[in-house]
Amino acid sequence: MEKTIQIFTTILAVFFLSTSASALTNIGFQNTTVQQNSLRINDTLRINTFVFNYDTASFSGNLAFGLSINGFIAQQAYVEVDTSTFTLAPNSGRQMLLNVKIVTPEFIVGPNVVIIWPITSRPAHDSIKTTIYIKYPDGIQNTLADLDFLSIGFKKNEAIISNLEKIKTLKQVRIFDILGKQIFESNDNFQKNIPFDNYNAGLYFFEFVTTNNQRKVIKAFYP
Repeated sequence: MEKTIQIFTTILAVFFLSTSASALTNIGFQNTTVQQNSLRINDTLRINTFVFNYDTASFSGNLAFGLSINGFIAQQAYVEVDTSTFTLAPNSGRQMLLNVKIVTPEFIVGPNVVIIWPITSRPAHDSIKTTIYIKYPDGIQNTLADLDFLSIGFKKNEAIISNLEKIKTLKQVRIFDILGKQIFESNDNFQKNIPFDNYNAGLYFFEFVTTNNQRKVIKAFYP
């Protein structure tokens, strides 16, 4: 039975999982395929790979993996396997499925560099390195470049929309959180200062729509 490895991440640091390798091991990957389509925040990145023991000694224990996202080591990750231990004879391997949870703040909308490597008592033989593209949450994408002069800033629990007064044909402003949930909407009397004291830190999407249905989305991080 193939083992399923699930890696869940939160913020930045190094993680290690206990192993019982016998003074080993030179572990690597072969025939790796990475899911690349339709990935958004809170989706799962699926990586199929063949884990191979290049060493002259057998491996027996719980295989652990390191994970980095955009150059940062992922913290508080954990691995679930079907059984507590397994064995790899010299020059042999087994198929594995790695499920990486796409969460913030590690993953961002746009390109993300993901590296996974085995944690062993010897330097890793190789690693899985791939670049995946995370899409905007459903329903919030840019369709307009004419409003690039707009910018979003934050000060004293407020979002500040610079140059808002220049848009004479504005008909709607909406704000979405990273999950695509709408948290704010205004259809008239547009204000450049929007209270943000009731919202958590994180990435937000500001959508602007004009009377001629031009649309601009700006992403901004609320500290």
